[in-house]
Amino acid sequence: MSIPPSALHRPHLKPLSSRWQFQSGQPEGGAHRRWAGKEAANHFYGLAPMDEFFNLAFPGIQPHGLDGSKLNDFKINLGLVPVGPRVLEREMYKPLELALDEIAQVVRGQGTLEPTIAAEHMANFADEGLKLCPDIVFHTSSTRRLSSWAYGISFVEVKRDENDDPLHLTDRKASLRNVDVWNQITEYAAIAQKMTSRCFYVAAGVFGEKARFFLWDRSGVLASESFRYKEDPEPFVTFLNGLANYRSGGLDATALHQLTPIEVSRICEAWGKVEELGLLKGRHYPTTSLWTDLSRESSVVLLPGSPYQVEERYLTIGRPLFATESNFGRGTRVWLAIRAEGPTDEFVIIKDGWRDAERWSETGIYKYIREKLGKIRGLARHKDGRDVEEPGYPHRSLAHRLAASLGIRPSQHRVHHRCILSSVGKPLSSFSSTYELLEAVRDVVKGLRDLAKQGVLHRDISANNIMISIDPAKENGAKGFLIDPELAFIPEMSKKELKYLTGTIQFLSIERLQENQSDHKSWHDLESVFWTVLWAVLRHTNSWVTITEYGTPRPGKDCVTEIFDTPKGGGKMIFLTLGKVEVEGNVPLTNCLAKLRFLVYTKYVRDPEIKALLRQEAEDELKGQDFT
Repeated sequence: MSIPPSALHRPHLKPLSSRWQFQSGQPEGGAHRRWAGKEAANHFYGLAPMDEFFNLAFPGIQPHGLDGSKLNDFKINLGLVPVGPRVLEREMYKPLELALDEIAQVVRGQGTLEPTIAAEHMANFADEGLKLCPDIVFHTSSTRRLSSWAYGISFVEVKRDENDDPLHLTDRKASLRNVDVWNQITEYAAIAQKMTSRCFYVAAGVFGEKARFFLWDRSGVLASESFRYKEDPEPFVTFLNGLANYRSGGLDATALHQLTPIEVSRICEAWGKVEELGLLKGRHYPTTSLWTDLSRESSVVLLPGSPYQVEERYLTIGRPLFATESNFGRGTRVWLAIRAEGPTDEFVIIKDGWRDAERWSETGIYKYIREKLGKIRGLARHKDGRDVEEPGYPHRSLAHRLAASLGIRPSQHRVHHRCILSSVGKPLSSFSSTYELLEAVRDVVKGLRDLAKQGVLHRDISANNIMISIDPAKENGAKGFLIDPELAFIPEMSKKELKYLTGTIQFLSIERLQENQSDHKSWHDLESVFWTVLWAVLRHTNSWVTITEYGTPRPGKDCVTEIFDTPKGGGKMIFLTLGKVEVEGNVPLTNCLAKLRFLVYTKYVRDPEIKALLRQEAEDELKGQDFT
């Protein structure tokens, strides 16, 4: 391994997913792109020599074995790609597509790796309304039938000038144009990683006469050195050979969109029960196209076996319930599913993600709680789970191989983990009445109490992690339950774990956001429950927020950003100290929120000095906020 340690950054975790997901409305244009670019910069491993890049991206791949005459043909075709300041980018697309297609046919065989000009077919994505598309996309015969470019296995972003390369400057500050291109490429990767389950993702950038490659996984992003592709086509040959012949180009082979006709029939039958229970509100598939539309979004998800465990096969009901926006970190993906063989009205939840290799797995924590504490009412029922194993490296992040080669720890090593929950619920934000909302929260608080009595702290309370029970009888009567104890503290862990900041910024307690190195305590989880309830009420009811003596009532939905997104909990401090909320036509809920707010407030005001300081800080923060 020849990458010098000095060439590597030290990435740290700054995920964009929570801020993007829990924002109060659509962000200004380009916000997601800027967030993706900034996050990638924080997780940039560095540049690798070409041979080392391919060893890391496609370890053990067999050489292409092409002779010089064929490489010369590729050189001639790539030489036809026009470049320069007077050339329009779209004039580069077709010659480059034809040249890459010829290489693809040779390394794999015609029709199995297909470059396609995608820039002319812009598409909206998921629920964000983002309309964007890279220039050239690589599909396989199995991904081409799917509805979006982002299901493909790679892309090429094309720029006409080598100065557009975001990494071409080594000793000078990047220009705004370089930053824009970096943000653009990393946003495409984030969309592709959200759209379907992947172990890694690779892409290419063509910048005038030069090109380079990029590799993303859940720990960081690595870039190759640049090369002059018109003079030396071999890197492109090796790149396409790897795409075609190594691990399905990075697609997760244990979660593919490849259902048999019998399996499609089963999920279509299950869809009727899903609609009856209201499990996927907001989704609609026309009856005339249910078979086609639902099958395109559904996946076969495996819980891989071992010498001691049988492989289990599940069918997801459409696209994920949740998929993170981030390129890095846990990469959480959650599906509603049924067993491939079994009743079509018995559902499970599949949670898939990339856990910190140095922490207990989520399955391990569930098993600990069950074995030590028994069944906890208000905590999801865990069915099974394990790390995803296949021969080779694909379900381990690049970090462990960089660490093994260089003897350093450039980022957090992550391991692919999958668990199955028997508990099925709907998101807290889908409450049919505020009474249902509070019933669910009440039983979750009881579960937190029972866990805390035994020294177990959840540490990641959020609107996504409290579910409303579909069948309370199966939950031992609980109307709501907690999920996602992946970041939980259990007594067997080191006490230093309690100092680590965990959770979602919008729902963290004020004390934890103050960065005062205090240990996480049970009441921090309870405070997070309060912020979660308040968030749900402001977002999904007709409510009004008033800051006493400093402003007139404002619609609750317009106050979400000011309360929940400010640094170090400043907005929460203002609301806790000076605010009140009124829910139209719902005096009981208004009173309940006032009492809950007071309970949280008392945790900060028992000491008169703290009370005075809190109020002064709230008034100071207020001067910079738009609460009038």
